[in-house]
Amino acid sequence: MEKQVIIKPVVKSKFSGISALTKSWTTIEGAQLDRSGSYKTGLTSDEERKYEELLNVPKGTLNRKSEFWGTVLGLRLPNDKPYYFNIITPLDEVKLKVMEKHSDIAMNEMELATKPHARFYIEDKEAKAKIEEVALDYMFEATKLFMDTTSEEKKGYLKLYGKRGVEQLSDTIIKTELYKELTSNPKKFIDLINDPDVKIRVSIEEMIEQGLLKKRGNYYNYQDEVIGNSVDAVVAFFKDLKNQSLKIAIESEIKKKKK
Repeated sequence: MEKQVIIKPVVKSKFSGISALTKSWTTIEGAQLDRSGSYKTGLTSDEERKYEELLNVPKGTLNRKSEFWGTVLGLRLPNDKPYYFNIITPLDEVKLKVMEKHSDIAMNEMELATKPHARFYIEDKEAKAKIEEVALDYMFEATKLFMDTTSEEKKGYLKLYGKRGVEQLSDTIIKTELYKELTSNPKKFIDLINDPDVKIRVSIEEMIEQGLLKKRGNYYNYQDEVIGNSVDAVVAFFKDLKNQSLKIAIESEIKKKKK
């Protein structure tokens, strides 16, 4: 045996830890057709000729229009456990090429992001390591940003996660709750901290919490005036120079209420 690849199911539906597809199978007969009516073989023209010789089949057998591709795979993949595919012969190599082009099978875990409807993926330890490396990099960066924030900033950031009553929490609770948010999604935390409008967004959350800014449906109102139909619109409103006096007045009111 020269090589073995592991094809794993993408388990998306679970109940009580048990896959909804337990003990079921997916059969993939052959290559898929593209819009032009040609099979998605994964082979170049040179590879077609190469494998025709290796398989000892007539010239043109591996042409993308050939019916050969309609039944070349004949895979029966379990939906709840890995399938071990042994690559021993040239035909096995051809089958792997076809699998890699099939919409139901992602070439690795990273490709699942661009193949959201894939039902299986080929295990690739290198690709998996890269995913884990990116996740670690995000975690390190997020943790550094977290450590560089003041207690007051942590309060504000926690409010952006929809937490209410933050002003009544101890610094220890604020710190631990915000760190929980960080660990659940480091990338989101980084984006939040690096948002150039983050201070305004915190102010908006405080205005809402203090009842100085009212949200009715999708609209944000100050007294009887609609100032935006989304958070981004409200941010733009308060960034406008002609509205600075109003922004300062509201923020002063918030400071008084906090005291």
